Amino acid sequence: MIAEGIVELHIQPLHVIPGFEYEKIQNAIAIVKHKTDIKITIGSPLLNKEHHYDNIVDVLLERLPKEINNEGIILMGHGTQHFANACYSMLQNKLSDKRSDIHIANVEGYPKINHIVNLIVKKYKKVTIMPLMIVAGDHAMNDMAGDEDSYKTLLEERGIEVTCILEGLGENKGIHDALINRINETLSGE
Repeated sequence: MIAEGIVELHIQPLHVIPGFEYEKIQNAIAIVKHKTDIKITIGSPLLNKEHHYDNIVDVLLERLPKEINNEGIILMGHGTQHFANACYSMLQNKLSDKRSDIHIANVEGYPKINHIVNLIVKKYKKVTIMPLMIVAGDHAMNDMAGDEDSYKTLLEERGIEVTCILEGLGENKGIHDALINRINETLSGE
């Protein structure tokens, strides 16, 4: 792009949290900025500032099934060993402020499904699981909804009826709007 004469570049990553992958992009941008005069900005991930969480909670609640007795929802996040994993705890708290039936469990990082499975079994007869990831890819197909060693099979083995929503956050217009808002915030200096 530099060779083609572009002098201003605005990047909006599709990350949910500001973890290792987001830092890699920030570092790559810093290297390019050091070597050229190009103006580069980077928008923040979906979950970065407190008002972002409130917005994403509203978007999720519009998409998820309504709260029903004996039915729960698990949002499967990716998780990480990065300190940004704490974003999932804040999101859980924001969700819990509005509803008591939604729980987050991560593939990597705390909390994992084994941290919440006993609570789920005690509380619910039916559970809906949906990825808390931009794309419903390998983790959603295998770790969440697969026929072996998945969230689904773990819960079914314990007598829970499971419905899987194989839809990534990136398929939701509210998430599209949130990502556009992130780059707009960056461009306006917020």
